[in-house]
Amino acid sequence: MLPITVAVCAACDTPSRPCRCSFLTRGPAQQESTPLAPRPSTRACTARVAKMSAGPSTGKELTRVAQRRLTRELTEWSVKNPPVPGMAVMTTNRLDEWLVTVMGAEGSVYAGDRYTLRFTFPADYPMEAPEVVFLMPTPRHPHVYSNGHICLNVLYDGWSPALTVTSVCLSIVSMLSSATKKSVPPDNETYVRNCGGRSPKQTRWMFHDDHV
Repeated sequence: MLPITVAVCAACDTPSRPCRCSFLTRGPAQQESTPLAPRPSTRACTARVAKMSAGPSTGKELTRVAQRRLTRELTEWSVKNPPVPGMAVMTTNRLDEWLVTVMGAEGSVYAGDRYTLRFTFPADYPMEAPEVVFLMPTPRHPHVYSNGHICLNVLYDGWSPALTVTSVCLSIVSMLSSATKKSVPPDNETYVRNCGGRSPKQTRWMFHDDHV
């Protein structure tokens, strides 16, 4: 288990909004730098080093609650009656992993663009948030890293069991729509290099940008 730099930053007046992703390191010189990004808080900035557990639960069967919930949500995503126009679940034989296609909103810089999100559900979903990443090619956005990791608090500390795949997809499309130009996060190269193959749920995110 690797130590991961943790940062807590103030400044989000609305917890559901994304951040201006950033990368910080702290600790002995010999310690490997580890990716970090913002989390919502109303207190002053602090940073500390902590050990994070693995991302979504793996190697475990879905609980009955999770199976019922996902079956109900998947039914809502029927090809004949998708909950949101322009979005669709690709054919899958796995209840614990979905591929969802989303379209950029009209009037945004992503209008007409189509992207694929991978949802990996933990055994105790919806009590625990799913892991959500973009598959290649990823959108060029200040809160989307080129490895597909997304800096959006509803996927992490802002998760609630009341949220669904539909509401998460709508939040991501809304996040994309808020950008005025296509660009990667300023710390993209450093984050991706240090992240390795870890889950985005192993990164401690800090959210402090209400404008992108």
